[in-house]
Amino acid sequence: MRFVPHRHVILEVEVIKPYRGATMSRSIFRWITAKDLNKLQFADNLDSDTPMGLLRGIKLGVESYHNLFKRLCSYAGLHCEIIEGYSKGAGYKPGSRIRGNAFRNQWTAVFIDGAWRFVNCNWGARHVKGPRDERMTYKCDEFYFLTDPEDHIYQHFPDDPDWQLLPKPISLDQFVKLPLLKSPFFNKHLALASEYESVIHSSEGGDEVRIISPSSLCFGAQLKSKDGDVKPEMLQDRMLVRRLGEEIIFLTKLPSAGKYFLEIYCGDSVDADSMDNVCSFRICCYSVLPNTHISFPPASCFGRTPAFASFDIKEETHSDPYVIQSGQLLIAFICQSNLKLSHSLTLWNHRDRKLEEYDRYAFAVHRSEHMVSYAIHCPKRGGYVFSMFASDEQRVDPKCIYRYYIECSSPTENTFPLPKASKRWQHCRLIDPLNGNLPLRSRVRFRIESAVAVEIVVNVNGTWHGLHKSGNMWQGSVNTGENRTKLSVYGRFDKSKEKYVPLLEYQVKGTR
Repeated sequence: MRFVPHRHVILEVEVIKPYRGATMSRSIFRWITAKDLNKLQFADNLDSDTPMGLLRGIKLGVESYHNLFKRLCSYAGLHCEIIEGYSKGAGYKPGSRIRGNAFRNQWTAVFIDGAWRFVNCNWGARHVKGPRDERMTYKCDEFYFLTDPEDHIYQHFPDDPDWQLLPKPISLDQFVKLPLLKSPFFNKHLALASEYESVIHSSEGGDEVRIISPSSLCFGAQLKSKDGDVKPEMLQDRMLVRRLGEEIIFLTKLPSAGKYFLEIYCGDSVDADSMDNVCSFRICCYSVLPNTHISFPPASCFGRTPAFASFDIKEETHSDPYVIQSGQLLIAFICQSNLKLSHSLTLWNHRDRKLEEYDRYAFAVHRSEHMVSYAIHCPKRGGYVFSMFASDEQRVDPKCIYRYYIECSSPTENTFPLPKASKRWQHCRLIDPLNGNLPLRSRVRFRIESAVAVEIVVNVNGTWHGLHKSGNMWQGSVNTGENRTKLSVYGRFDKSKEKYVPLLEYQVKGTR
């Protein structure tokens, strides 16, 4: 690999000299942070007082980015100062005391267009992947160039309060109490929904942190025991993350009293490798509620998924994906009829930590031109996950667009399964029967509302039974017969064709 001579640095700075202010300082910032020190090789006889000599010193750990930035600013005619103070950098945990030489750091301020602005080339150039990964990768972080004082104070506390550049400087104690917000938090345009402190005091073990996210990002969270007295597996599935409008809500359900760290992640996808740690909190829990053995099902986030924005659909009844219900509920969405919808319902078995299928207890009871309504029955106490999937003419594979978490504390008596609807179940409303299990040797009355159907028939044991039309209502009685079997409902929607499409499916079994 060839050596990079010092004269190239001088030429690069000469090129940007005609520029002024932010443009010049940004060129210097980008030149420094773009250098991957893992790939650069330096001559051993480099003058340590030159820009390339300073880069070599940075790689060897005996020099700083701040000196290099100040040197280049000086050559370009920009005023720059190195500021001493404390910072919430690598190894700092929310709520930790700051004193002595721990967490001492430096950063710079450059005078641009009549005002001092913060620049941190050190943090702008370095990016460490994971606490156990010793490899240092270099990646430019634009947050650390001309950082606003209101954002800068979350990570940097200067010895001289005047260098906070705030109308009302804060104290060191106030700095410690500020939440630990990291650069991705600001890069992704997130905001705190309330004025949180770095330490959350909990008396019940169930607390919420709310973050405002204007875009469709993916979120995740992790709980850790501060002192290691709670095993990591005990903290799995103790977080419920959900989106409500522009708010992302992180709900904890701690297993026992103690001290914990809550780490919040964000990214463009649910892939863990692409998520950044955006903020952290310490939770001091003094007691917990009796139902602490209950955990939450695994899901990156409940509510609207990133795919939701690709479809013309909107919540009609339940905008909050966390639903507390006893037994039965009806969930409706406004959507166009050309949208192909499907769904699933699962029950979270918190003892075995797995999801169990309960699809027969969710049913699209009504699908009209502009709306779909789902009936959901919860036969057992526990947490259910109701997921919606959508596709259209341009998308062949259904995408998950919404997830509900339904907490059922007291199921209603005699909760029954629902019929199974096909993808052709559209422009129809089921009135009777809603019970998906039909008794043997019984006459069952069917009532289906549809303004567009040409004919609706029922098939059981190979025998076809036509329903009679009165207005928009199709109705009739059908004998279920002697055998355990399936009972199917078909519809014909084109007068010119003898084509019947499946609509509903029931199970004939047992007695009343």
